[in-house]
Amino acid sequence: EGGEGAEERSEIDPATGEVLLEELLSTLVLLLRERTHSGASAESIAERTLAHRLAAAGAATHSELVNAVPRRVVEHACFDEVLARLASHTPPRGLLQGSYLLRTETWLLFDPLGYAHYARTDHHRAVERWQRDARAPGDPSALPAAPP
Repeated sequence: EGGEGAEERSEIDPATGEVLLEELLSTLVLLLRERTHSGASAESIAERTLAHRLAAAGAATHSELVNAVPRRVVEHACFDEVLARLASHTPPRGLLQGSYLLRTETWLLFDPLGYAHYARTDHHRAVERWQRDARAPGDPSALPAAPP
């Protein structure tokens, strides 16, 4: 053993192995849940995309959403209709631009397990908003725990 042709083995410490396994499982969940290229309708893709973008952004202007959403979604005829249905609009006041904010019922479209088109920081912000905002005012029911 240990001669010239011997294969080098490197052991992974348990903490690193646990992190790698968690990342692998998270990636598998994202792949299995991603529906963008699975024959979903353009309207369904627009709903999912807008819901997740607004979940991460909080309030966003129309131009911020247009810049954050893939062009194929923005250019589809249903984009503005879907946006109006999923988000409440605050009109511009003075120098402040108008903005869109997810309606409470739209949080049902949000997937706290992940969205493949998010950066990790976007996902964490969206989950924090989901935990805070995803229930009707005065609803005492607890939300399910967010994933790690």
